[in-house]
Amino acid sequence: ELHPLEIFRLDQQITRSTLAQKLGISASYMTRLLGRERSPGGELIARVERLTNGKITARDFFSEVA
Repeated sequence: ELHPLEIFRLDQQITRSTLAQKLGISASYMTRLLGRERSPGGELIARVERLTNGKITARDFFSEVA
């Protein structure tokens, strides 16, 4: 299943590298975020929320543990 941020990126028709640049992170870190291998800190979450006009929030990065 695609990460919501990846869906946003595809909708915007921008590369992962461009999205990473807009968020102030490396392309490799972006790949890890989208692959759910890394979790963002609060500052990055805030930048994502601003960039996506609130469409992507902290909930999109953290799932509840069953």
